[in-house]
Amino acid sequence: MTSGIPKYLIPDGLDQSPLVTYNRSCRILPTETSLSHHLETAQQLRQKGYRLTPQRLAVLEVIRAGKGHMTVPEVLECLRVQYPTLTVPTVYRNLRWLQDVGLVAETDLGGDCHIYEYIADNHHHHLVCVRCRRVIDLPSSFLEPLRQAVQQAYGFVPCLEHVGLFGLCPDCQRHAGKTEETQP
Repeated sequence: MTSGIPKYLIPDGLDQSPLVTYNRSCRILPTETSLSHHLETAQQLRQKGYRLTPQRLAVLEVIRAGKGHMTVPEVLECLRVQYPTLTVPTVYRNLRWLQDVGLVAETDLGGDCHIYEYIADNHHHHLVCVRCRRVIDLPSSFLEPLRQAVQQAYGFVPCLEHVGLFGLCPDCQRHAGKTEETQP
């Protein structure tokens, strides 16, 4: 596990170049790029009239630096050094706020497991393996034909902002095929 993200949650081909690095205690060490983005995001939110607390900005930076999918316990673990009194409900409240302003998305993986990720500049969907829980990013363009077909056929405009599709990943399909072959 690197930077607090389980390996099975890191999609293939994910750019691992850090915008923010972590020291051994998971303390955020901002790089020049992340600082400028952090300030720009904060300024944009303030201009829209949003109140920014240090906790909101810290949760946002951890999610953004995670470069992928993170659970609430993983976010909390990374923030414990800077905010030792931070609680799970506070992290959830801040994540909900970040979702409401369009910076973070939540995906329900089933089994009471939710992951969060920074999406302000990368709207996409997920393919979730029901066996190994691997998450694969799916470009938004894949669901655009579905959005259009539903709208045309039913006059209904679906909200397909961040969708999780469940099934079996290629590795689990191969493994399932081998298991079926070896069983009598």
